[in-house]
Amino acid sequence: MSTDKINLLIVDDSSAYRKILQVVIAKDPEINVVGVAEDGKDCLEKIPLLKPDVITLDIEMPGMNGLETLQVLREKYPSIPVIMLSSLTDTGASATVKCLSQGASDFIPKVLDASSIDKNIQFIRESVIPKIKLQHKNRLFYEKIAQQGDQVLHKVTEVVTVPKDINLILLGVGAGGYQSMLQVFSKIEKNSNIPILALCHMNTMYVKNLVDELKKIMKVPIKIVEDAFPLFPRFIYMASADQLVELKAYESKFLIEVIKQENAIDMETLQPINHLFQSALALPNTKTMAVLLKFSGGDGMSEMQNLRAHGHYTVIQDSEMLGVGESEYANVRVPIDQIHLLINSLK
Repeated sequence: MSTDKINLLIVDDSSAYRKILQVVIAKDPEINVVGVAEDGKDCLEKIPLLKPDVITLDIEMPGMNGLETLQVLREKYPSIPVIMLSSLTDTGASATVKCLSQGASDFIPKVLDASSIDKNIQFIRESVIPKIKLQHKNRLFYEKIAQQGDQVLHKVTEVVTVPKDINLILLGVGAGGYQSMLQVFSKIEKNSNIPILALCHMNTMYVKNLVDELKKIMKVPIKIVEDAFPLFPRFIYMASADQLVELKAYESKFLIEVIKQENAIDMETLQPINHLFQSALALPNTKTMAVLLKFSGGDGMSEMQNLRAHGHYTVIQDSEMLGVGESEYANVRVPIDQIHLLINSLK
């Protein structure tokens, strides 16, 4: 695998989409587009020859579709990051979530504006290229772990004591954190008497399909947030990042307030996780545990620090997998396979 440039393979049945991706991405000095493939079969035949570091994979293709191709990729080439390209339809969203549950590294909504070449170029530069670079960085790190073994990665032996007066759990899930969320949510037990609200960097359509998939693996009931709806214990509530969600105090309960956006706003600009965390600061008689999985563009970081400064308990996923430790952003830094233990310790 090249260490100088990221070798990228683009897989898409649309010749127009393949072309624009190839032309725009090839101009980035850090990425080398080693080839394109028009379907899953073509992709699998070219991998041994081209040896890509990262693959972008269209979901909806004739013949061998994206999900079928992904399943073979995960079996034969488990270390290659695969970023799914998904249409902005309910069918596309459903297929995307299935791909994430099957091991896709991330996804990108498939957007083309026929009226504006400049908008298409901007979208690829701002939304596609950064994810390619991030997934390549992740791959290099995990290869380092595999080479060095226990020198880098070790099991957590420290015991983390969570304050027992916590009565609200908030989770922020950044872009690319879907696998982390699936891992945590599948292990949360039903014995907690504390409501859990999670906000995921996906739009509403994807979150609805994600909840359907989560219901198949979770022990705790999960619901999509609704405006003016109270949070109940023993439930997990899921919110999307294309709207702002606040919590208000109502009698002895927490009330959800959903602020829908009239115009589409980039999630990184909207900062929905920060907004949610900030709303918790105003809740009386509340001790919050705020958890951040795969933070995205800084969303959630500043208000996590603010929560910590005001006496709340904050947890950040240890992306470097060094074990339990301190963090400048949080009370504790914890590997992903330990976060559910903190949540389950609260009754």
